Amino acid sequence: MYISDLIKRLNALGITLFVKDGQLKSKGPKGVLTNELSEEIKSNKVELIYLLDIKTSIAKIWCSLLGVSNVDDGGDFFDLGGHSLLGAQLIGKLQLKFKLDLNIKFIYQYRTLLDMSLQVEMLLYLKDIKQAKKDQVDTIIF
Repeated sequence: MYISDLIKRLNALGITLFVKDGQLKSKGPKGVLTNELSEEIKSNKVELIYLLDIKTSIAKIWCSLLGVSNVDDGGDFFDLGGHSLLGAQLIGKLQLKFKLDLNIKFIYQYRTLLDMSLQVEMLLYLKDIKQAKKDQVDTIIF
């Protein structure tokens, strides 16, 4: 199961995951979190914490740019008051924060907080793989 599917399933049940004091926590309606879901969360703990850290960073940027106090996973950048000029600022801040090469199309393709966070996570993962391969080639050559 993909992390994105797990988070979307949890969101559909009204369950929100968050990190507090380095620990993965959940909040939501009583009795909804089954043993099976709890086990899925536990088995994906590291990946979930990593994604939630990315999502929190992006949410802070959105809140700052859009003048809102919080954004939920399904929050759409444009529905919350974003526009192309704010989008350009968002791209710049994301590039600085995550050291990624992004263009303006990014905000139109990944409009919600969760979708954008998942895409940033994937791009960071691919960047790490690319760097590891480069390091491996450098080691072989020298």
